[in-house]
Amino acid sequence: MSLEDFMALSAVHSSHFTPEILLKISAFITYAPRFKDDIILVQAADWPLDVAPPYLPQSISLLLANLCETSEEAIEMLWTFTKQIIWEYSCRAKEIDERFRLHGKDLGYQVLYPPSHLCMNSDCERAKKGLKLQKMEQTKAIFYTIDQGACPAWAVKLFCQDCKTSYHLNYRVHENKRYYYERDSPG
Repeated sequence: MSLEDFMALSAVHSSHFTPEILLKISAFITYAPRFKDDIILVQAADWPLDVAPPYLPQSISLLLANLCETSEEAIEMLWTFTKQIIWEYSCRAKEIDERFRLHGKDLGYQVLYPPSHLCMNSDCERAKKGLKLQKMEQTKAIFYTIDQGACPAWAVKLFCQDCKTSYHLNYRVHENKRYYYERDSPG
């Protein structure tokens, strides 16, 4: 359906497409992609990373309901209809605005994840099976920005239980050696 088709449909059914409803849908599409890493984390280890899961974790559903000023039921329905679009749109998510800072302050301004949810050790059995990393630890952090200064954040560390490698935002640790992702040599 093109945007023109959608607009024609909304003109015919104008009582259903109120500005308030359109703003809530827009807010959902803006905010939901931000939580892709959090959603991935609670899926089964063999869940394909390129496929949106059928349901949102309750914590994400509740946060989205607050951000979009709607019910959790409405969020679940929106997810059902838009999940694959949201999943593919995540790389284009926009800047976090004031509403996220207001409702997301307990979660943190930003959640900083390692670059992959898969073990990068080619000798690891978990990596060979394509299973994602399930064990995580998060700590409070400070995220420094040019325009807003220091902001609260969470730094997430993922851990491979098979090869005992821990993955951080910009490096991994294996056998007590730190490897930075861009150069992949001990630091």
